[in-house]
Amino acid sequence: MDEIFPGGDLPQAKGVVEHAERAGFGVKLIQPLRLHYARTLDTWSGALEERRDEAIAIQSEEVYDRYMKYLTGCADLFREGYTDVAQFTLTKG
Repeated sequence: MDEIFPGGDLPQAKGVVEHAERAGFGVKLIQPLRLHYARTLDTWSGALEERRDEAIAIQSEEVYDRYMKYLTGCADLFREGYTDVAQFTLTKG
């Protein structure tokens, strides 16, 4: 991941909730999007694969391979439950 998003890090839900509450928000709903995001990554990697030759011509085979590894690897991590993203519904007042 560091090659694609240097310094990138997904915050844990617990931390988001703590920050929201410290700012005076209540957490009404946390909606996990893990499997939806795995499907999104599958779609992105499929689209890149369909345009493989064009992508390599624009960049290089090394860059293409790096992004394919990232997209397919992340999709697997989301599918396996190793990582997740979520949508938070917050209330104020």
